[in-house]
Amino acid sequence: MCAYNRVNNSYACQNSKILNGLLKTELGFEGFVVTDWNAQHAGVAAALAGLDMAMPDGQSFWGNNFTEAFTNGSVPESRLDDMAIRYEFLRLFAAISMNVPNISVGLLLLGINSARMTRAFRSLESGCPITSVGLTIS
Repeated sequence: MCAYNRVNNSYACQNSKILNGLLKTELGFEGFVVTDWNAQHAGVAAALAGLDMAMPDGQSFWGNNFTEAFTNGSVPESRLDDMAIRYEFLRLFAAISMNVPNISVGLLLLGINSARMTRAFRSLESGCPITSVGLTIS
């Protein structure tokens, strides 16, 4: 969860060095990054910096603006896929843990075609631990 605070004069929820550099790359965090309640201060900049989900709803900075940014190329498809995969994989893992049927429907509706997600599904089907596909959930 990113906070309201600024780090080196940049809000924590749009600080690429912290979210993409330190958290996701250096530390290998594969979950999704969510804001503290109303801690989002930018739209495209926050998404590109590594923010995956805004609370309570993200409408003030994302909503239609995010759709337009994706359509005009400001936010690359690979970033949108990464946001969706991080969030949906956590839902998938939770559903499997609770024995919920039809767990892959959300991923199919999103149309995500990712080698990382394919490895995850194969691993889950074969009973391998999640960490064997590079998606560590704890």
